[in-house]
Amino acid sequence: MRRNQPDSPRARIGSIWAKLACAVVGAAMIASGLLAVRQQRIQIASELMRTHLEAEQSIQNAQRLRAEIAQRLAINHLRQLASAEGDFVPATPPREAAQP
Repeated sequence: MRRNQPDSPRARIGSIWAKLACAVVGAAMIASGLLAVRQQRIQIASELMRTHLEAEQSIQNAQRLRAEIAQRLAINHLRQLASAEGDFVPATPPREAAQP
């Protein structure tokens, strides 16, 4: 009598275990691939958010600098600077005086 004949119940059970093991290994490989893709998507989203925040900070910084420049170039501020420095004469006549 031979052991594990092709039609014996033992051979079928061994075959089932081999198929089950292959299915488990295949499922584990698919799951690890999906986890890797998910991690890449999370990292890309994180980098995108960090870049967006940096851009927003740059925009806010530029707006703050524009406001500061506008404040320093305001007519009243320039007149105060000119009067504090001494007697300055305007290079062009004032608009109010030029109009008849």
